[in-house]
Amino acid sequence: MHFFLPAFFLLFFLDFITKFLAKYFLVENSIEIIPSFFSLSLHFNTGIAFSFPFPYWAQMLTTFLFLIGILWWARKYFYDLSIQTQWGITFLLAGAFGNFWERIVFENVTDFLFFHSPWFSFPVFNFADVFIFIGVLFWFWGARYDDISL
Repeated sequence: MHFFLPAFFLLFFLDFITKFLAKYFLVENSIEIIPSFFSLSLHFNTGIAFSFPFPYWAQMLTTFLFLIGILWWARKYFYDLSIQTQWGITFLLAGAFGNFWERIVFENVTDFLFFHSPWFSFPVFNFADVFIFIGVLFWFWGARYDDISL
């Protein structure tokens, strides 16, 4: 049961290293992986979800309070939760801390995963965003088995 902390650090490192590699290899050119569908394209997001403009101080305060709240709640209930919820919290925190750390250091978040076609263009994102999404899915899945109130 104590593999969640190493998993957190592994996910955090995966996000960190992919952002570093994106900054190194994608500075001048995008890389088309699947033509007219998926490419690696470097973008710097100064907003919040989907690049929505939001004041920097409000982003930092909101994220900090969110992380403190989740950590406080998880510290209290983590090992009473279902395995799905534990994995959800692990993924969610790894992604949130990955983006929060980068926002502290660079005042933006590096995004590079880009799904697009001639008919649509999904916002560019990164692995931390994927981890947050997976974390929320696992948390909702696990919540069906948990008997914990807020």
